[in-house]
Amino acid sequence: MSLYNTRGGSELTLLTEEEQQLYRDLKQQRWGQNVRLEQERIDWATAWSALQRSIS
Repeated sequence: MSLYNTRGGSELTLLTEEEQQLYRDLKQQRWGQNVRLEQERIDWATAWSALQRSIS
């Protein structure tokens, strides 16, 4: 399933209003040039464990 509308534009019609605002802000370079939003979710327990191992 694509989040893009069927007209081929860059509007993401299946996002919530908050998500749409974030998307617009990213496209308008609100926080800097070419800032990216990563989509991967890393479980906190996994990340914390990896961080602890890396500093031991």
